[in-house]
Amino acid sequence: MTGNSSLLWMILLPLLGSVLCFAIGKVGEKKSSKSILLAEHILFSAVQVATLALVCVCGVISLKNGAFSLEIPKICGKGMNFTFDGFRVLYVGMASLAWTVSSLFSRWYMSGEHHVIRYDFFTLLTMGATIGVFLSADLYTTFLFFEVMSLASYVWVAQEETFHALRASETYLCVAVMGGLTMLMGLFLLDHEIGTLVISELPAACDAVTNRGILYVAGFCMLFGFGAKAGCFPLHIWLPKA
Repeated sequence: MTGNSSLLWMILLPLLGSVLCFAIGKVGEKKSSKSILLAEHILFSAVQVATLALVCVCGVISLKNGAFSLEIPKICGKGMNFTFDGFRVLYVGMASLAWTVSSLFSRWYMSGEHHVIRYDFFTLLTMGATIGVFLSADLYTTFLFFEVMSLASYVWVAQEETFHALRASETYLCVAVMGGLTMLMGLFLLDHEIGTLVISELPAACDAVTNRGILYVAGFCMLFGFGAKAGCFPLHIWLPKA
């Protein structure tokens, strides 16, 4: 691993926090202890506040001194690459702020609801994956975290476990899986044709390609995959139901 490890901790804090919250919450539910459940919720909010604080500190430093970068080789064969600069600072900051604010109201909003611990677990899991998407420096890393984000947020759709919620979650999962496979096909085509998936290298690499048809096919596959997951018209069929 080479680069600034702070980028990894932006992702790991919510991921590790989700596991710890789930473990503490299950103990609290088993013992019917309100104090343990309260401690779980405090930890749930504290993890998000800590992540937001880390993002803000690193964001100020990167904007003053230049981009942060991190490379983790050999993961899933191609490794993972992250960078923290420009709009990435804005996106990660907005996502962290939105999660933190929502966590402060979630205890009141979720009072009386069932499977609250499960909700907290997948909320933090989705947060970590979302930050990973925004920090990614290549499309392969983007794809990996986008898939984690999609599968983790599936539980949000099914949270209430009513008939309509479960039907909506089935539709969401089908669209997410089909979109992910189509997106992966586009990434394979693009990587084979230009030899790189690093976002900063894509413009120059694509300009050098003479067979534009392959680029259009790869672009369409990725547009379909990301569009389906994002709920873009006309691939938004899951969104109204969810």
